[in-house]
Parts: sequence; C-alpha cells; structure tokens
Amino acid sequence: MSTAEWQLTLIRLYIGFDLVPHATEKLFAGPTHFEADVKAFAGFGLPVPEFFVILGGFCELGIAIGLGLGLLTRLAGYCSALYFLIATLIGGHFLNGFIWVNPGGGWEFPVLMTVMFVTFSVRGAGPFSIDGVLAEKSRVPAILKPLMATRP
Repeated sequence: MSTAEWQLTLIRLYIGFDLVPHATEKLFAGPTHFEADVKAFAGFGLPVPEFFVILGGFCELGIAIGLGLGLLTRLAGYCSALYFLIATLIGGHFLNGFIWVNPGGGWEFPVLMTVMFVTFSVRGAGPFSIDGVLAEKSRVPAILKPLMATRP
C-alpha cells in the first residue's frame, strides 16, 4: 500500500472505532447510562426516547463496523454522514455556534466527522479492509461492488 493509502486507512480505523464507546454506552453500559441517554434524548423533544437511544446505538455500532472494519464502506460512509447530520440537527448543535466546547456543543466536531464520512463514501475503504480482502479474492456479488469500492 502507498503512504496515502496507509494514511486514509489509519483515519478510517480511528473514525470508525471512535464510535465504539458511543454505541456501547447506549446499548451495553447498563441502566444508569441508558436512563441518562433517554433523559437527554427526551430533552431534544423526541417521542419514545428509549427507542431512539437504542436506534442511535445500533447506528453507531454500524458505523464502527462499516468504517472501522471496512465492510460495505461506501454505504457506511453515506449512512454515517446522514446519521451525523440528523443527530446534529436534533441535538441543536447548529444553534450553538461553531466551537464544540461551547455550552451544548457547537457544530465543529459533527461537521468534521461528516466530512470524513463523505470522504469514505466516495473513495471506499482501500485494500486494508474487509472490502479489500473480498475484492482481492473476487468474492463480491456484482450488486455489492458499488457499495464497497476500494479504489477512487
């Protein structure tokens, strides 16, 4: 792999696995954390916040798998960007200014992550990924190839 491919691989691994603690907090950290998330989601005005906490946890787990492992990476990139855009809108981050450390969190971090997600939705994962291994072994159904391209 080239230096650029290694660089993109490290970025992909980091942003994918950055979502692991977010997902595990929502799905596996126990009732105390779950109830705190439910309270936060209820504060956003979401109906049935318990459902949305679980949905958010599964979305974040999907991001970790899709981007972190490089599985159906282009699809994961599109879905991740959409998830972050929706979460940023619901969380009111666009109303809190740019800087992430502003009270309530600004839009700096979510937009940075969204740009990274879009990058991988266009480029794919590269050779050091599940997509790359499957493509190398020619074990990819034709319908899935556009969702997991490993080259630009």
